[in-house]
Amino acid sequence: MVSNKIIRIVYVATHSYCYYAKGFLESLNNFAPGMKKIVTILSDHLEDWDGYVNGDIISTSVIKMFDLYYPCINLHKAYFIEQLPPIGADYIFYFDADTLFKEVPNYDWDRFFKNLDEGKLAISRHPVYALKDGAELFKDKKENWIANFFTPNLTEKDPNSSAYIGADKYTYVISSFFGGTTDTMHTICTEIMRITRYDLSRQRGYHIPLYMDENYFNALVFDYENKINEKFKFSVEQYSEIYNCDNDEYDTIFMYQKNLGDYKWNRQ
Repeated sequence: MVSNKIIRIVYVATHSYCYYAKGFLESLNNFAPGMKKIVTILSDHLEDWDGYVNGDIISTSVIKMFDLYYPCINLHKAYFIEQLPPIGADYIFYFDADTLFKEVPNYDWDRFFKNLDEGKLAISRHPVYALKDGAELFKDKKENWIANFFTPNLTEKDPNSSAYIGADKYTYVISSFFGGTTDTMHTICTEIMRITRYDLSRQRGYHIPLYMDENYFNALVFDYENKINEKFKFSVEQYSEIYNCDNDEYDTIFMYQKNLGDYKWNRQ
């Protein structure tokens, strides 16, 4: 696709996760090919990538930040996006460090961006949902860590938490990728930080959900799907899968994410 609209890519990589940057940046032209991209990297290293241009990537800037202790980075993704100076971009997309883009020649990018132009936020179901063997295989293997993603184990258990879902069945989504129009992204980031700050306040006793920002994402998506909170719209699809686990059943997948295992796909 070719468009005169501009995408801002927000990429956070610190400490050991910096080794994923090469694969991310060199494969980025596979994402929305033909659309200009301005990359903003937040990192404690990666200065060598400052000024990087390649194909659709017309600018790359590296903003130095401290290697914040876990879980500070996870809880403040939305804050980082909120605080970035405006650059006139039409869309903003956030990606975790360990993302690699697939080359998908016939991908329906027009449909993808049409959803965003309607005010929807793009969020992906967890990549293990796209495994060829399917979820049922892992439900019967309770010793397998992947089984956790098909049970309510990842939901926030405290009913007083802003991230509480309280349902036995739900579709688990990731917070390692999300994107939409600039206005949509700022709206959702403001809401995420509002409930995060509330749960971290003295009034709440510094409450931190087990899976942090991802718990908040799941609560917001669940509320929307159940018509509790109609403030936001979401396009929840299978946008990602695990590296080396290609599944042709989904025509919406355009990236690999490997934060669940070490596949050494980008280590030199």
